[in-house]
Amino acid sequence: MRHRLPPALRLRSFALLWVSSLANGLALQMLVVAIGWQVYSIHRNPLDLGLVGLAEFLPLPVLALPAGQLADRAPRRLVVAAGLLLEVVIAGLLVAITLSGAHKLWPFLAIGAVAGIASALTNPAGRSLTPEIVSAELLPGAVALRSVATQAGIVVGPAIGGVIFAVEPVAVYITAATLFAVGVVTILGVSTPLAAAPAETGLSWQSLSAGIGFIVRTKMLLGAISLDLFAVLLGDSIALAPVFARSILHVGPAGLGGLRAAPSAGALLAGLLLARRPLQKRAGPTLLVVVAVFGVAPSRRAPSPGCSARSPRWLRAAR
Repeated sequence: MRHRLPPALRLRSFALLWVSSLANGLALQMLVVAIGWQVYSIHRNPLDLGLVGLAEFLPLPVLALPAGQLADRAPRRLVVAAGLLLEVVIAGLLVAITLSGAHKLWPFLAIGAVAGIASALTNPAGRSLTPEIVSAELLPGAVALRSVATQAGIVVGPAIGGVIFAVEPVAVYITAATLFAVGVVTILGVSTPLAAAPAETGLSWQSLSAGIGFIVRTKMLLGAISLDLFAVLLGDSIALAPVFARSILHVGPAGLGGLRAAPSAGALLAGLLLARRPLQKRAGPTLLVVVAVFGVAPSRRAPSPGCSARSPRWLRAAR
């Protein structure tokens, strides 16, 4: 059975890293669905969803450079394990918030900020682990397998989270905490025989900003990152999925999970299509066109939360 696995998965350490990535991805996406539903239920105000997202984003620009230094100077598997332990604590706090009624916004804002700190500090270390574990000839396949784990979590996690939340809200957070704990155990079992020696240079602005300098010098990378940044900041309408699920489509938490999973399912299908039929022309212009279409697509005015598409015509007109 073992010989049928992809070569990278035959390595014990990479297999443990893959399981940790999958468990973490599933748990995170389950939390996204549950938190989104609860936050919108408090005031029925779409702005609340944006505020939670902002609280989660703010630590990133502050901690991005120090997190890179942390990934270079500390054992990366321990950094990731610490972040996952913090996620277990977050899931436990969400259980307490849910049991208390979840009728205030500020606890979710605080949780979002703590989750943003955990993500900002651990993501660089987590993404750098694969080259330490596998050899150069196995690296492309290992990167592809980690991408599969990530996409599986993004596609399956919201759907499972929505169904569980519809049955018992607290169970979502307990399940997520269990998955995070599995991630901690598996990541601690990873050994990194190919790890580079810790950086010996002192901490300075030059060492902190080295990554920024590389991006600025690499025009293609700078253009792709900038384009993606503006597309996500200005066109990430999926953050409003709780509004559509509860006030417009009336599909409940399970429907919200399906809405959250749909974009990732489409991305997975597109990835499989591109794997079989790669782009034959320059990818740059294609990327610009696709992002432009992505930005224009949500611009058509949707029914207001108080006026669903299923409401009688006279009621929509009166509103």
